[in-house]
Amino acid sequence: MQVASIHPMFGPNTDLLSGKHIIFMDVGSDQSLEKVQKLFESTTAQQIKMSLDNHDFAISYVLGLSHALNIAFSKVLSASGEKKDLLSQLSSTTFKDQLGVAKRVTDDNPHLYYEIQHLNKYSLKTIAELGQAVQEIFDCVNKGNEGDFVEMMKQGKSYFSNA
Repeated sequence: MQVASIHPMFGPNTDLLSGKHIIFMDVGSDQSLEKVQKLFESTTAQQIKMSLDNHDFAISYVLGLSHALNIAFSKVLSASGEKKDLLSQLSSTTFKDQLGVAKRVTDDNPHLYYEIQHLNKYSLKTIAELGQAVQEIFDCVNKGNEGDFVEMMKQGKSYFSNA
C-alpha cells in the first residue's frame, strides 16, 4: 500500500486554491508523496513539505492557538450577560474583526475542533502558553505594572515586524 499524508489548510467550501496552502507530510514514501503533489501542480496552491512532527508542532499554533483563543473569547462574551447586538453596536475595529473570527470558529464543527486540540500532542503546551500569557496580562493590569505590559506589546510588535 502506498500512503501519503496531506493537510489542506482551507475548508470544503473553497472554490479557488489561489492563496491557499497544502501541507505535504513525509511518511516514508517519497513516491506516494510525489504522486499526490502532482495532483496539485496545475493549481496556484502553495505546496509546503514538512515532517509529521513539524506539522503537528506548527499546527498547534496555527489552528490550536487560534481556535482556543476564539473559543475563550466567545466563552467570556457569552458568560458576560451583555447582549451581542449591543456589543456589536459599540464595537471598535479590533472588536468587530475579532467577533467575525470568533463567529466563524463557533459556527464550525465543535467535534472537529475538539479533535484538533485533543489529538495533537503539542496542544496542551500551546493552550498552557495561552493561559500563562493571559495570566501575565492580568497580573500587569492588576498590579499596575505598565512597564511589563508595554514590554509584552513590544515583544509582539517585534515578532510581527521581523516576519
